[in-house]
Amino acid sequence: MNKHALFIYGDYRTFDWCHLWYANKIPENVDVYISTYTTSFEQKTGEIQWSEKDKTWSFIELSTPPTPPRRFPSSTQYSTAYIAQGINNEIFEDVFGDNLKSVHISNRDFNEWIPPGKPADTTAFIVKHLQKIVEDIPIEKRKEYKNIYILRLDCIPIIEDEEVFTFDEKVFEKQFDLEEDTLYTQSEEDMEDWTFAHDLVFCGRADAIIRWIEYLNPEKHFIPHIHIANATGEMVKKGILKHKTFIDYNCRILRRSMVPFFSHYWNKGIYPLGVDESRNIFYKFQKIADNIQHRLYHT
Repeated sequence: MNKHALFIYGDYRTFDWCHLWYANKIPENVDVYISTYTTSFEQKTGEIQWSEKDKTWSFIELSTPPTPPRRFPSSTQYSTAYIAQGINNEIFEDVFGDNLKSVHISNRDFNEWIPPGKPADTTAFIVKHLQKIVEDIPIEKRKEYKNIYILRLDCIPIIEDEEVFTFDEKVFEKQFDLEEDTLYTQSEEDMEDWTFAHDLVFCGRADAIIRWIEYLNPEKHFIPHIHIANATGEMVKKGILKHKTFIDYNCRILRRSMVPFFSHYWNKGIYPLGVDESRNIFYKFQKIADNIQHRLYHT
C-alpha cells in the first residue's frame, strides 16, 4: 500500500470538535504532521442555539458569556471570546496515536490579531506553518510519500456528498489517483485569473506539494485568497506545476458559534452533515457564523 502524509495546520480553535469525525479513522499508512500555536483565539458575538420548547435553531446574540456546559469535549466553552492556551504535544498524541510523526508548536503573539500596522496578513501564517512542516520532514523521508493532503485544524474533511473523508485509499480510491506535477484545490481552474484561491484544503503528489510550499514566500504572499492565487498562477505560467479543481476532497469549517449545533447531534449519535434536515440548518447558520468570525477584526 502507498504511503501518504497529512499536514494539519493553523489555530487550534474548534479542533476539539472537528477531530471527532475523522481522526480515529486515519489508516496506518498516513503520517500526520501538525503546526499550530500554544495559544488560539476566536471571538464571536453570538451562537446558534437549540430551543427544546420550539424545536428549532436560532441565532442568539451574546452579551455575557453563559456558563460553560459540562459535556464532551471538556475544553469546549460557550463565550464571546474563546481562548485555548497551553496547547502541547500530548493533545495531538492522544488524538492521532502512532500516525503522528511531528508537531511544531510556536508561541502566539496577540498583536497578530490587531490589524493597524500589521506587517503581514493571515496567509503569511499559513505559509509559515506549511514550510515548518516540510522542514520537519527529513529529505529521505519525503520520498516515501506518494500524496500529501493539507487540512486546517478547525475543519472537518469531507467528500462531495458530505461523507467524512478519512484519508483511506481503500475507501476513496479515486481521491488518491492524482496526477504528477499538479496542485489540487477547491478553487476554479485558473483561480479566477489567479486572483482568488480557497485556502482550506490542498492536495497533490508529494513532490508537487513540497515544490509549491517551498515556492511560497510569507513576506510576499500574505494576503488571504489573493496571494495564494497569485503565487500559484506564477508557478503555472512558469511551467513549475499545474493546477486543477478537486471537489472530491473538501471540508467544512466549524466555527465556535456552531459548536452547540454539533454538540446537539453528537449527543444523539448523529453526524449532522449527513442528515438532510440538519444539513440545511447547518448551511443556513454557517453563513451567519462566518460573518461572526469575520467581525473579529472589527470588535
